[in-house]
Amino acid sequence: MSFIIGPSKFSTYLPNKYVVIDLEATGNSKFNYIIELSAIKIDNNEIVDEFSHLIKPPDFRYVGDTSKVGSFSIKNNKRIFYIDSFIEKLTGIDNKMIDNATPESIVIKKFHSFIQDNVIVGHGMANDINLLNKAYNRVLGIDFVCSFVDTFELALIIDNTEYSLVNLCNKFGIDNKIIHRARSDAYRTYLCYEKLKKIINDDSEGIFREGFDNKINSMIASQKNNMNRKRIKKFNGMNWSRVKNFLESVGNLEDILYEENIFVSNFINYRDRKKIEDIVEYCGGNISDTIDDNTGFFISNFNIDIASINSFTQIYRNIFEHKDSLFENKEKNTNFELSDEIGIDIEAEKIYHSNLQKYDELYLIYSSILKHNRIKVMSFEDIMNSYNLGYNPHLVFDESLSSTTYDNTNNFYLYLDGINESNVDIIKKNIIDKGGHIKEVLDESVEYIVLGKKDNVFINSNEFIKFIFLISTGSSIFIVNESRFEKKSLE
Repeated sequence: MSFIIGPSKFSTYLPNKYVVIDLEATGNSKFNYIIELSAIKIDNNEIVDEFSHLIKPPDFRYVGDTSKVGSFSIKNNKRIFYIDSFIEKLTGIDNKMIDNATPESIVIKKFHSFIQDNVIVGHGMANDINLLNKAYNRVLGIDFVCSFVDTFELALIIDNTEYSLVNLCNKFGIDNKIIHRARSDAYRTYLCYEKLKKIINDDSEGIFREGFDNKINSMIASQKNNMNRKRIKKFNGMNWSRVKNFLESVGNLEDILYEENIFVSNFINYRDRKKIEDIVEYCGGNISDTIDDNTGFFISNFNIDIASINSFTQIYRNIFEHKDSLFENKEKNTNFELSDEIGIDIEAEKIYHSNLQKYDELYLIYSSILKHNRIKVMSFEDIMNSYNLGYNPHLVFDESLSSTTYDNTNNFYLYLDGINESNVDIIKKNIIDKGGHIKEVLDESVEYIVLGKKDNVFINSNEFIKFIFLISTGSSIFIVNESRFEKKSLE
């Protein structure tokens, strides 16, 4: 199974219009760059456009005594290389060809314009997406984001066999005349995809279609869980609680907002928005019209308290999750009407409509935080109070104070659904014996959440939503594993 890195997602349908891609790379884990990139645009089984380039990477290596190279170029009177002799023999591409190729910065920009928002098709997509994501980060300053279909996974559904591209071509009687070149591999992937798509679509019993749907749902769930685990680790390292405490007691917004990108709620009235814009300008920050990877702060329309978070979690499960799944492959319709036909609780719908502005804002904050991990939330009241405290250049926030010391006298919340039942009493005893407190409810007073070894349950729970909001609004909560407490006595 392919494990995908980055925000790209599995396509939930088999497209007739798509772009099939393939690439060749330097192939060294410590020096891994794309050296050839090809894309073929398909519309109803017809090739309508093509893109193919050799690429000169942004870096090179010097030939040394231990370098296994078959060819080299000269730079500053020294021999340089991009690929070793193995990759050269495998692809037929040599170092002189690469050194004379189009620079990465130019090719990636052209590639981005070529593929647009089409579904991407490839064979064994994990490594390709990983390399493209890194190239996009370097050249465009953004992630490579696409919906994609992996022919490796489609073949696995049909035959329960892990086919290389060469073997998959052999299965369908497709010639393997030229291999390990991006254009020919992309073309053969296109031929294989059309064969696989036909098998799945023509399956009268629907077995392959059901297998496709099940695999995609499983992959999407797995991808979501993996990304959420990474988010938990990142949130664990946030010092926003200390920064916010500093602002509440000292002020010094200028120290915190300088060169930060700030998104201001669309629900804040014009007069208050103007005040925020003036403060941000004074502090050397930037107002963002949209939320992206560079957004540091979200200025909310209201104070987000535990009551708001609790009510939102119920609305989220009843309204927004259905809303998301309903529009998985459709353009979002602003005239969307909620319906009990898709399992939405009518009472939840009424509560949602009576608090429309608040819940829409909470949904925007939550979804933004999930996409962009570093967003910190402040209310209009927070920012005004901090600004009014003034700025003291002798009291500047010290990053060195952000390290956390584990203290068993803190408040602990046990997320029992994922914890081994035989360990619950031991965990509770160890915490209490060391002066800690067990909290029955996850709220602002909790400083540690104890999870079981299998954390998928927590990631998909209401408590996870609360955790995200509490962290983003300035609570200091850290995730610890039950293994920390399994022993009869803490070390």
